[in-house]
Amino acid sequence: MAFSCATKANGSQLDVDTFINVYGKYASWASGATKLPYALILIQFAHESNWGKANIGTPYNNPANYGVSGPNNPYSNICFGTSSGYIVPMTSTSKFKVNAVDGSDRTAAKYVLDAYKNGYTVPATNRYGSVPGAGTKLAAGFQAACAAMGAMGWAESYYYNSGSTNVPKTAGNILMRWYDLYLKGKIADTTIGSNTVPSCCDFPPET
Repeated sequence: MAFSCATKANGSQLDVDTFINVYGKYASWASGATKLPYALILIQFAHESNWGKANIGTPYNNPANYGVSGPNNPYSNICFGTSSGYIVPMTSTSKFKVNAVDGSDRTAAKYVLDAYKNGYTVPATNRYGSVPGAGTKLAAGFQAACAAMGAMGWAESYYYNSGSTNVPKTAGNILMRWYDLYLKGKIADTTIGSNTVPSCCDFPPET
């Protein structure tokens, strides 16, 4: 069967509205499956792909740049990239284990969701070493979820930028900052997507 999900990866960054129009449906699907805010996942996809410039198109097709993907082990398309490259590792301890010191064997999705619902104290360490902003307490909500996403060990960068302004100087602050700059007013930071596979992803289960 012909595969019809189009992507825009062509070596150039996409503007925000184009990125949302092209990749929003995949982020919405991942949001519905993980119960994490749609905006958080979309901004994570934007960060990992440099706004669609890399890692989303052939040969990666992996919106969040999950560590097992790449030119030597590519996903066959963006649908498998979203499912096997994001939803599965976020919701299965067998695929991705939270590496922050306070992980308590939770799945990545549950770890971030707990922060979103209950607030979050940035832990001291994860597998990469000391976590920026260790000990900082954030109230329940979007910023707490961003901090947990940065601290849990998905990315060695911690999604952190020491120069970010108007956000806490903690892990995850680049996600907070980019939401304020690019998505605020377009997508509410409380919106949860739909756990519905995009209609163009008419594919059999991956084996």
